[in-house]
Amino acid sequence: MKNNPKSYIFTKKYNQTINLKVKPHTKYVTLYFNQVDYDGKHKKLTLYATTYFLAMTGQTATIQTPAGFTFKDGSTV
Repeated sequence: MKNNPKSYIFTKKYNQTINLKVKPHTKYVTLYFNQVDYDGKHKKLTLYATTYFLAMTGQTATIQTPAGFTFKDGSTV
């Protein structure tokens, strides 16, 4: 970032610390919710809903399932 030092001169001291500030990258994330159907032998995926959100690197996001659907653990969030 702007306020980070442009250069640093190392000395003979041990445990030298240089503090550099960074900003995490933001990414657009697309989640596709598919409904899975079986016709006897074959699995058929049908796109049911799409969710878009903006997240930062390292962020934990809370996602709500589409109405009427749950995650494998039974929760909707």
